[in-house]
Amino acid sequence: MSGVWMFKDGVTRLVPNLRVEDEAAATVGAAGGSLDSAPGVRVGVRNKVLVYNATNETITSHEDLEAKLLVIGWQPYNSGSTASSSCCTGPAANQSSRRHYELRQYHKSSDTLHLISLPLDFSNLRSTHMYDIVMKTRSAFKVRDA
Repeated sequence: MSGVWMFKDGVTRLVPNLRVEDEAAATVGAAGGSLDSAPGVRVGVRNKVLVYNATNETITSHEDLEAKLLVIGWQPYNSGSTASSSCCTGPAANQSSRRHYELRQYHKSSDTLHLISLPLDFSNLRSTHMYDIVMKTRSAFKVRDA
């Protein structure tokens, strides 16, 4: 519950923020549950979506995103080469390559340091990942409320 604590006539009480609670109830109501029975619903947090500007299309999968990134010059980053490199051997190399395999990565070209790292499961894509894509592709994508 969110709101503001008010002190009046020697009594302190919480005045709820009804707008935030109404939005949360609408989100949960659309899912067919209640606030108490919906685990994982964060009150007052709006979901974000990644939108491709050229077609105004909402990106819903890694395949959709990869197709759009390929069009604007990004390439899948082959993380397997780091584990087989002669400079990286031993437990540290195994740890490093394991970290790369937990991510789906894209790079602009071999002569730049730009790298987009995303979780393997698209449902774990967060607004920080989306804004990272927007910052590195400037005019190709935007983030908006769902």
